[in-house]
Amino acid sequence: MTRPAFLASKWTRRALAVAFFVAVFLLLSGWRARELATGPAPMFEVLALDEQILSPARFAGQPQVIYFWTTWCPVCKAQRGAIESVAEDYPVIALALGETDAQIRDYLDGGTTALRMAADSDGRIARRYGVQGVPAIFIVDGEGNIVSRQMGYTTELGIRLRLFLSGE
Repeated sequence: MTRPAFLASKWTRRALAVAFFVAVFLLLSGWRARELATGPAPMFEVLALDEQILSPARFAGQPQVIYFWTTWCPVCKAQRGAIESVAEDYPVIALALGETDAQIRDYLDGGTTALRMAADSDGRIARRYGVQGVPAIFIVDGEGNIVSRQMGYTTELGIRLRLFLSGE
């Protein structure tokens, strides 16, 4: 049996294989994020580790990131540098799901971070956002609408691109 003419080139076959895997990845990502909140970002107020009140309303008029994570999550640990780098340029609210302030401080081990961190110890905020796993990232535009949502690892470039595409 001979190959169809359009599959004769090894580069064409490789490009089709890459396109197939990208399509599968995007479908799986979309499926994993299906329960995450859409539309206007659910409002909340939470006391941060630095004793400031954090709320999406505090950063109204500018794009922001709402990031759910845990201290025990290896993917969250791998993503921490990217999130901290983004936090130097954009507001990021980092909510530690199921953690206490003491657990977050132990995790930081006296180190500093650019992240505005708070505990979502009872998962109340995470439930409002439909979060059932971590890491979960929401990009909220200046008008308070969720314009992007992602579960799982996301690169710094991916986060910055989503912020850029948020229209701000």
